[in-house]
Amino acid sequence: MSARTPGQVLAIGGGAIVAATLVAFGGFHVMDIAGSNSRHEHTTYTTPIRHIVVDAAGSVVIEGRPGNAVTVDSRISESIRHASSRARVDGDTLHLTGGCRGFALGHCSVSYDIQVPSTVDITAQTASGKLMASGMNADVALQAQSGAVAAYHVRGAVSLSTQSGRVSVDKVSGGPVKLRAQSGSISAYDVSAPRVDARTISGSVSVGLNATPTNVQAHTTSGRVTVLVPRNDERYQLHMHTSAGRTDSEGVQTSGSSSHVIDASTVSGRVVVDYND
Repeated sequence: MSARTPGQVLAIGGGAIVAATLVAFGGFHVMDIAGSNSRHEHTTYTTPIRHIVVDAAGSVVIEGRPGNAVTVDSRISESIRHASSRARVDGDTLHLTGGCRGFALGHCSVSYDIQVPSTVDITAQTASGKLMASGMNADVALQAQSGAVAAYHVRGAVSLSTQSGRVSVDKVSGGPVKLRAQSGSISAYDVSAPRVDARTISGSVSVGLNATPTNVQAHTTSGRVTVLVPRNDERYQLHMHTSAGRTDSEGVQTSGSSSHVIDASTVSGRVVVDYND
């Protein structure tokens, strides 16, 4: 029998490593499925709550309702990775924490459906999953590492951000609106706020206002930027820029000394400022 060449030895060794890896991952997958477990927890808080802080490892959906009680439905799913959900009341603040530990590749999530009095301020973040708040007459701050973030029917300051996913608001009024994404589009419709700041690195930006704003910032690196303002007698100080595309203000009345400022830009794409009718 002839001696194997170095190349043959490396090929055989590499094949053995690949085979062992596939067997290991196959076994891991079987263990993950066999060890999977899910449970649901329902809790009602009747003590006065003015602020809710959520740190989750899954989706978070928050809905404002009449009444004084806070109800929390936790959905916990785990396998080789262990999941836990903890709640703590500190004064008038309810803290909810859902986390996972163990193998990074195992399935694990802790999600919350929360019903609250509409006047409770909300601060929520998640590593992966959607974040949504609706029906609130309070300030809302939502932050996701990966997942869509949205706020609907909110009267108060709104701050939404995600590293990867869509950011959207609809029927928001009162406080300033701050929207951020690294990879994903931003849409804001039916907004009545003095200040709107919407920025993404990759994706379109659309802002529709039904009240005259004081300051609008709408920016992206790659994508179209559209800002729609109500048709009235107000004039705007417009700053529009694109490196690869065109700008179009569609006859919107302008004045270099106006206190109503719209600053819209993209590196690659079209920039449009128009009336919303």
